Amino acid sequence: MNAGTESLFEPSHTQAFGVVADWLQEVLSGSLATALGIVAISLVGLSLFQGRLPLKHVAFVALGVFLLLGAPMISAGIVGSLPPALPAITNTTVAPAPAIPQNRPTLSPNPFDPYAGASVPMQ
Repeated sequence: MNAGTESLFEPSHTQAFGVVADWLQEVLSGSLATALGIVAISLVGLSLFQGRLPLKHVAFVALGVFLLLGAPMISAGIVGSLPPALPAITNTTVAPAPAIPQNRPTLSPNPFDPYAGASVPMQ
């Protein structure tokens, strides 16, 4: 064949990477991954019941299997729950701050008032 012609029977390199990515996704989220996750959790649970593995390690394995097998659904849920892009706000006005009244409490005429408390200043 000439160097400038492409074969119809050989895929291009970009198609090969796409095929490999699809195969890898299928392996990581397909029935093989599910079976390996079940075996892993079973072995870890057996080690837990025999007292050879702490609960912390079991939780990490279970969480890892959950994240590996649930990643497509988790990402679809996150992307689906995102709000649509909001338009940019061009006209912004700031309301003035509300006026705070400066009322001072009246002092008690009796300097020995037991209910005045420490918050009332004595003059």
